[in-house]
Amino acid sequence: MSAPAVNDQVAAAARQVFHETAAVLRKARADRRFDREAASVPMATDVTNAWLEGNRALALHLEQQNGFERIAELAAAESGAVEKAYGEVAAVFYIRAGHLVVEKPVEKSLGDAAQELIRALLEGFDWFGELPAKAKTIVSTHLPQTFDDAGSFTLGQLGFADVSFELRDPVLRQALLDRAEAVVFSGRGYIERVMGTITRRFFDRGEVPLNTEFLEEIAEQMDDAALHEARRLALTETGIASQRAQRETMRRNGVPRKSWQTFEDEQVRDSHEVLHGRTIGIDEKFDVNGSPGDGPLDETLPAEEIIHCRCWLTAAFDDDFEIQPELAWRGEER
Repeated sequence: MSAPAVNDQVAAAARQVFHETAAVLRKARADRRFDREAASVPMATDVTNAWLEGNRALALHLEQQNGFERIAELAAAESGAVEKAYGEVAAVFYIRAGHLVVEKPVEKSLGDAAQELIRALLEGFDWFGELPAKAKTIVSTHLPQTFDDAGSFTLGQLGFADVSFELRDPVLRQALLDRAEAVVFSGRGYIERVMGTITRRFFDRGEVPLNTEFLEEIAEQMDDAALHEARRLALTETGIASQRAQRETMRRNGVPRKSWQTFEDEQVRDSHEVLHGRTIGIDEKFDVNGSPGDGPLDETLPAEEIIHCRCWLTAAFDDDFEIQPELAWRGEER
C-alpha cells in the first residue's frame, strides 16, 4: 500500500475516533450553561472601582461648586427653613465618597427646579470627560476574554476535547469594543442618579437641621446599591459577549438549529417563558415580545428584554451531526 493511501486510512480512522468521542461528549455536556455570573465578577470589580472613583470626583466637584449649599438653599425655599452646616458637608462626603452609591429609585420625582439644579451642577464635571477612556479600558480588558471563554465552552458542548479558542475576527472584536458606549451611558446615568438621590434626601429633611449624621446616613444607604449597579452592568455586558460567542461558535461550526432555554422559575420574564425550549434555524430570529432577536441578550433587543436576562441558547442537531475537526472555527477571521 502506498504512503498516501496509508495516510488516508490513518486520517479516516482518526476522524472516526473524533466523531465517536464527540458524540459522547455532546450528550454529556448538552445541558450545561456557561457560568456568566462567574465571568462577570472581574468586570464588576473594575466597574465598581470606576463608579466609586466617580463618587470621589463628584464630592470634590460639588465642594468646588458650592453644590451642597445650593441644594440646601433650594430645599429650604421649597420645603421650609433648613439649618445649614456647610463646613461639615464637603468633608463628610469627601471622606465617605468611596461608599457613595445609588439608593433604590424613589417613587416621587424631583421638580423642574431641582432637575435644573442637578444639570447645572454637573456641567463641567471632569469625570464625565474621563469616562470614555475608562470604559474602553474596562471593555477591552474583560469582554474579549469572556468571548474566548464562552467560545471554548461551546466547543466543548459540540464535542471537542481540544477547546482552545481565541477571538481574532476583527469584526466581532470591534463589536465587543463598541460596547464601551454602553458603559459610558451607564456611568453617566449612575452619577446623575447619585445626584438625584442626594437632592431627594435634602428635600426629605424639611426643617430638620443638616449635620454630619445626616450625611453619614446618605453614604450608608448608597453603599450596597453601587455594587448592585456595577454587578448588573457587568452581568449584562458579559452576558451579551458570551451569548454572541456561543451563537457565532455554533453557527460557524455548522450547527443547524438553536434552542432557547430558561431556568423555568418565577424570575423568568413572561416574554421569555413562552420561548423556553423553542427551536429554530441557526440563522432565524426569535420573536421576543414582538422584537426579532438572534437569541437571549441579543444587543439589538429592547433594554427591557436584556437587563437581568439569565436565558441561554443550546445547540440543536440530529444524532448524525458531525464536524470536521480540521475545519473547526476557533475565533479566527473567515
